Amino acid sequence: MVRLPPLMLFAIDENCFFSGREYIDKVKKDAKWHLGYSQESILPPDIYTKKYCIAGNTRLPANYAKGVLDDIRVRTIALDDSRDGGKVVLSCVDCIGISNKNIREIRKRLSDFSKENNIVSINICSTHTHSSVDTMGIWGPIIEVFRNNKKVLQTGSGELMDSCDKEYIEFLFEKIIESIKNA
Repeated sequence: MVRLPPLMLFAIDENCFFSGREYIDKVKKDAKWHLGYSQESILPPDIYTKKYCIAGNTRLPANYAKGVLDDIRVRTIALDDSRDGGKVVLSCVDCIGISNKNIREIRKRLSDFSKENNIVSINICSTHTHSSVDTMGIWGPIIEVFRNNKKVLQTGSGELMDSCDKEYIEFLFEKIIESIKNA
């Protein structure tokens, strides 16, 4: 007989990380698994009227979306094993990548919801697709951003630029949060 280590339960801290503690290791009588599922489109509604950089293909100048072949989505499952240990949430986003900073921001925005619904872990990953909107800020107008930021840092005047589309990132946050809440 193989004895597995106890599963871990996580509580969110001020940095939006989950610190571990042990689960209850006895199975409740009549315990049942529960699974919730949700998905949301993360294709921006203005994809045909606004320029969006495509991730994962370095081109100079930047590569912009010219059309849509397939939808891009966030898919979420919420698992509960009926042991009063709390729910675990797993979200997968059709994007090139999602930064730790952005994941912590999503967890922060869901902090109250997590407490109210006994969510003990929120995990977010990406499918690493090279045909989605740039969520890392690496494949946008890099040269323009570099020139601007160098000038701002040298002169101390002006505003630093980011090649990541901040409006899209906010839209992405809203859709991921909506998917988690619905799951």
